[in-house]
Amino acid sequence: MRNERMDQNQPIEWLLDCLRAGTAEEKSARLGRLSESDWNQVLDVAMRHGVAPLLYDRLRPLSSNCHIAPAVLLNLPVAYLANAARNLRIYHQLGQVLTALQEQGIPVIVLKGAHLAELVYGNIALRTMCDLDLLVRKDDLARTAARLQELGYAWNDCQGVEAASATSHHLPPFLRPGAAPIEIHWTIAGLRLGLNIERDGLWERSRAVVVAGVETLVLSPEDLLLHLCMHAGSHHGFNVGLRPFCDIAQTLMHYLAEMEWGQVQLRAQ
Repeated sequence: MRNERMDQNQPIEWLLDCLRAGTAEEKSARLGRLSESDWNQVLDVAMRHGVAPLLYDRLRPLSSNCHIAPAVLLNLPVAYLANAARNLRIYHQLGQVLTALQEQGIPVIVLKGAHLAELVYGNIALRTMCDLDLLVRKDDLARTAARLQELGYAWNDCQGVEAASATSHHLPPFLRPGAAPIEIHWTIAGLRLGLNIERDGLWERSRAVVVAGVETLVLSPEDLLLHLCMHAGSHHGFNVGLRPFCDIAQTLMHYLAEMEWGQVQLRAQ
């Protein structure tokens, strides 16, 4: 049984070897032993975990020094370009939404994927996204919902904004044909978790940036790191694959020089 589990985990270990930091020489030495069948398993795991575009980026420096199976070299660029095209559409949508809310005087903090792909990964093709998560103040929920409906988004509003926000940290998804779903949050933690999230502090510490060509806000590095950890663990029980761990690792690398670890510890407590 132990050997069987080890065999099942081996493709994940190979994928982690591809994704983790290290020089091309170090990675080539570790990965040069993989057979074509091994590489095909790595490709399959990367697809299932939503990190194929990132794997493509990590393998490009290795392709001249390390034998990589033809199927991997063929399929990864396709996944990368497909994700780039999908995310271009999502960022165009995000720019329209941010502009519309800005015209109404509604401040917005862009959460998770849309923040990470452009500003942390530095390349919107590297991080897969399936929806948009935006944080607004609780007092702005009704105006935000109304503006999105004016833009053609529909949502399950049978409860109404007040009732929905009393039972969840976000409103039901806003949907429009051909567009990514939008989740409007008023806090970053599910109410059932009973966490003491200092909402005003999130806004006070937020940073002004440009996302999707529009001036907006994102969480501070410390709040971003804690949000990613909390979302992966508390919300999904670490059952969402490798992508959240890639997000955490990329955030640490990107903000390492300015991360205030005393504040991370304080806010975590």
